[in-house]
Amino acid sequence: MLVSFSATRTKGTARLLSEDTKPEELYAAVLLPRDLGSRHVRRMGVSAEPHGQRAWYAHDASSLPFMVEELISQGVTFLAIDVHSPYYGALDNISDIFRKRLLRIDKDDKCSTQVQAIMGPILDETGVKLDGPFGATLRGENQEVEDAVALFSIAHLRPYLLALEHSLQVDVDLDAIRANLSVLNRHLSSPDARAHLAMLNLIFGAYEKRSVSELALEPASPAQRAEAFQHFVEDATCKELSKQRKLFGFPALLEGALLKFDRLTEKIVSSSPLRHLLALGTKTIETATKVPQADAKLLESLIPEGYLPPIISLNGATERAKAAWRRAKPPFIPTFKGKHDEGVELVADDEQRPID
Repeated sequence: MLVSFSATRTKGTARLLSEDTKPEELYAAVLLPRDLGSRHVRRMGVSAEPHGQRAWYAHDASSLPFMVEELISQGVTFLAIDVHSPYYGALDNISDIFRKRLLRIDKDDKCSTQVQAIMGPILDETGVKLDGPFGATLRGENQEVEDAVALFSIAHLRPYLLALEHSLQVDVDLDAIRANLSVLNRHLSSPDARAHLAMLNLIFGAYEKRSVSELALEPASPAQRAEAFQHFVEDATCKELSKQRKLFGFPALLEGALLKFDRLTEKIVSSSPLRHLLALGTKTIETATKVPQADAKLLESLIPEGYLPPIISLNGATERAKAAWRRAKPPFIPTFKGKHDEGVELVADDEQRPID
């Protein structure tokens, strides 16, 4: 039996109050989207190509500081980057002030094992085979069911489990998740598959929409954004804002955390010396109102601390960060270099339009 509600509350919050608590456990963190856009690059230093050899559109880790700047005003202290992210291997080339806000997670790829454990009986019944973290082979016998299994496993369950394992907030489409599960509810028949499906229905059925205050950075110069970032890093009210946002994942503490978060946001807008750079609005998030209860050891192992990841949209923040990044045109930071790039300087070609 899953541990009781009171037990999960005590166990989960006790770690937050411990003197040994790490910053990434105390403050809110968000799972980074897989793609922040690409830039065209030139390979400089190639013989017979004095203006550089035109190359490819590539992920560019120089976009990461702009995402950090954008989210810190919303109470997000850390961005988590998993081992399969294109940015995972490039963090050492990010300046230290931003790098300390970037968390490498799932180095041992535990998430892939979790996905297989949860989806195993469903994959067996439907004949879908997962090919690595982002691919699937379909049997072709029931397109609707097989598409639902593949999309749910890759696009939704994987990032959700990363957030669950590392106490993050995550951008997934809850309506699409429920639509996928509805398809499976109508078609799955084996006892094992339906038992695992029931567990998933319990988890994603625990969420409800909530309205919360949101601060957004107005379009600003790189110097102004840097000033705002430094302020949010050092300001005590902003640190408390992040602590309250962290508590959104604990159903027992949710109501108080939402109330305090809104009050702190209003305080920042009214008293911050940088309030002219801030726009106050509201956004809808989805939070769990209770910890699911069921006779399932797998479910118990997934939620040992009573934490269920808040589901958020990063669309606005991502678009604002991309816009600031493109205006600034910082030096290109490659996420990958092949042997043919040895001795070659990779330079962004900003005359070519970037790709979202």
